[in-house]
Amino acid sequence: MIHNAKIKLESGEVFTWGNGSEGQLGIGTLSNHYSPQLVNFLHPQNNKRLDIFCIDIECGSQHTGVITGTYFASTFWGLFLPKIEYKENIL
Repeated sequence: MIHNAKIKLESGEVFTWGNGSEGQLGIGTLSNHYSPQLVNFLHPQNNKRLDIFCIDIECGSQHTGVITGTYFASTFWGLFLPKIEYKENIL
C-alpha cells in the first residue's frame, strides 16, 4: 500500500492517508488509514498546535515532507507526529 498527502488550498491544511506503518502519515499512529486524516503540527517545545499554512508537500515510500508559508519545514518519517524544524527564510 502506498501513502498520499494533499494540501487543502483554501486553508493550507495537510491531509494524509494510506500506509502509515513507519509513521509517515504524521498523525500519531503506525496504522494504515483509508480516508484522509488531518495532520496536526505541534510546537517542539510545548506541544501546542501550530496554525500553519502549507505551500508544498512531497511524499516518498516512507516519508512525507512539508514546507509552509512561514519559516517551518517538517518531515514525517519513523515518527508519530511531524518534526518541526525552524528554518527561517527557506523560500
